[in-house]
Amino acid sequence: MENKIKPIIGAIRQIVINGVIFFGLIFLTFWFIFKDQDLGQVFEMISKAILPFVLLGIFFMMMYLTVEALNLRRLLNSLGEKVKFWQAFKYVCICFFFSSVTPSATGGQPLEVYYMSKDGISAAHGTISVLLMTAGIEFAVVVLGIICGIFAQDQIKGAMLPLYVYGVAVNTVTFLVLVTCIFWTGGVKSLLVSIFTFLSNRGIKKAKIWEEKVVSGLDKYNDSSKYIKTHMKEFVITMLRGVVQMSFLYMVPFTVLLALGIGGHNIFEVFVLQATLFVSTSGIPLPGAIGASEAAFLTLYTAIFPAEILSSAMLLNRGISFYLMVLFTMVVVLINVIILKRRKK
Repeated sequence: MENKIKPIIGAIRQIVINGVIFFGLIFLTFWFIFKDQDLGQVFEMISKAILPFVLLGIFFMMMYLTVEALNLRRLLNSLGEKVKFWQAFKYVCICFFFSSVTPSATGGQPLEVYYMSKDGISAAHGTISVLLMTAGIEFAVVVLGIICGIFAQDQIKGAMLPLYVYGVAVNTVTFLVLVTCIFWTGGVKSLLVSIFTFLSNRGIKKAKIWEEKVVSGLDKYNDSSKYIKTHMKEFVITMLRGVVQMSFLYMVPFTVLLALGIGGHNIFEVFVLQATLFVSTSGIPLPGAIGASEAAFLTLYTAIFPAEILSSAMLLNRGISFYLMVLFTMVVVLINVIILKRRKK
């Protein structure tokens, strides 16, 4: 009985810790940004936003999730799993929520695969699909970030320059690691076995147990990896859809611009700044890059928004593209948990 209770207690403790970190960062971020401002004026400006353009921004975010769900469904179906769109959308929401509330987005993908397995989807198929999806997003973040960074050179200065270089470096390395895991499974396996053997020789008793688990998992994953190697079209389509998916996210600030009635700028200018902002902050090991994203917005978007409404624009943009989506995906997660409990009963 004690062995069953310990994992539950550990899981609850981790949820509480992540929750405290998440809301603590939100509090500190907004206290720091708005401590010298009139919050009443900020919210008054947001209340005057043109609703159809706000709804357009929400639509873009829903399309962001939809494109990822379509991509995931196509990959799983190509691997022989019969997955409906609503199921894929559910997995994407689970990934978005847990990625948003855990440091470095580490909780999203593992839990996405876990809930797939709960629905009878092979863990190997789920893992390779999630890896490919993540690689597609990283590809889009890096390519669009570098291209758009060329056009945003005037804004990438001061503290933004090292942040931008760091973000490009981290996302590029992440993409290369993912591609290596997908296409060089044998090499990864040999490398990990060498590491575990080294640890075992140094007296770490659990090293052999870890090795058996990892090797067993890689052997199951290898068959799915072989399929992707012989179907490069799937890999290319996933990369391109990653670009489409991220493009919807990068267009949200333009809807904020329209909602606040700011003229004189086009969608390309805003797209360039948002792609630069995202690649700069996405590598920061904080839940949802809270704090960094808000600060980067206030730095980069001085070229677009007048100073008196910049904070309102930032709050509206993050509200649409992050906080509202966290609430929406949280509801999806809770509904899924309730359904799973009823299914067990």
